[in-house]
Amino acid sequence: MKCSICGMEISPDVTICPVCGGAPNSVAAQSQAAERLAEPISDEYPEVIWQGRYSLYDMNLVWFGTILLTLVMVVIGVFYADTQYPLPNALRNPWVIWPAALVVPLILWILVFNKRVRWYSALLWTIVFVIVAGLLQFREQAVQLPPREYWSIFLIVPVLFWIWAICVAIYRKSIVWRLTPHRLFKRHGIFVRTEDALELRVIRDMAKLQSLVERYLCGGVGRVKIWSSDPSDPILVIRGLRDFERAFNVIDDARRKIRERRALITD
Repeated sequence: MKCSICGMEISPDVTICPVCGGAPNSVAAQSQAAERLAEPISDEYPEVIWQGRYSLYDMNLVWFGTILLTLVMVVIGVFYADTQYPLPNALRNPWVIWPAALVVPLILWILVFNKRVRWYSALLWTIVFVIVAGLLQFREQAVQLPPREYWSIFLIVPVLFWIWAICVAIYRKSIVWRLTPHRLFKRHGIFVRTEDALELRVIRDMAKLQSLVERYLCGGVGRVKIWSSDPSDPILVIRGLRDFERAFNVIDDARRKIRERRALITD
């Protein structure tokens, strides 16, 4: 059986929907559902209550970390060629190097399948650990390379991170959030523009978050976290907002208004 208010699957014997908190079997709820089905679809563009974009201040830590990684790889490249500093025997044993180097990529790919980490981030770190393991195992061969080939090995890691950071920045800058009285829209994409919609009536809880890094290093940006009964995206995070407190208040106010109009139970 489906709830006549939020449309989610519920048990036939329940009197209160566990998702939206309404009474789907009541006469009022059934009449409201019938009225909504009878309403004509408007062709007019819905009213926009709030609109927000991603702020690149959120990536200040990424830029700082990439610059630091570049400097570290240059320093390592200088000392790596000096054979007066031999590597420990454990770092020259391939049976120690490769299992240790593949532990972190293996964990990242497991998180990818659990939808906790993006696949391109896991791929980037896999390449980095493979390069580091190769440098440890083939040090004697690497120090004999010409300077151009030698430094290209060390600089490929920061170059990959710079490419990754720039691509992430371009993608995140394409994200536009738009709030209407009934839905929250997310438009994103570089080559293919996609617009996702979240019904405000299925929002279960919200929170506004701001870490110390976001407060002092990233220009005061923050995040809005939304829990909903939407099966495609039950946890939605709006990150990189300069006005995250206003965004939280506007979305929460719109959510409460639509729940009150539909005679739902709210706090």
